[in-house]
Amino acid sequence: MVSMDHPEHSFEDRLRYLAELAELHSTITSMATSILETRLSNPFQPLPPTDTRVFQISKKFTELKIVLRENNATVADTKKEVAAARTEVDKSALKLSNLEYEKSHLEKEIRKCEEFECVSLLFVQKQRELTVRGVWI
Repeated sequence: MVSMDHPEHSFEDRLRYLAELAELHSTITSMATSILETRLSNPFQPLPPTDTRVFQISKKFTELKIVLRENNATVADTKKEVAAARTEVDKSALKLSNLEYEKSHLEKEIRKCEEFECVSLLFVQKQRELTVRGVWI
């Protein structure tokens, strides 16, 4: 029986698990059909005590229940992992959005500073240029 209690199982493991489910389904169906045909052929005669088919089918149903329980646990674990991953993606997307907004805001501020013209600053800049050349006003 393939155990599915660890979500890190490979794709091949999951395929074997599905094959096991299909096999259980087929076995249970053929056993139930066999019992039903026996009962329909002799409706007033009970199954003989030596007929173990009912016990066998009950055993197969138990196996099926175990496999389905493991599957449900795996699905629940996977849903938790997906929710956690989705939360991380949402956090990252929000962080990215905030950074893009901040970048845009800073670019606007830089453009404003580049476009800013102040007479006194122009005078200071001109003085600096002249000072570098060795000319004093």
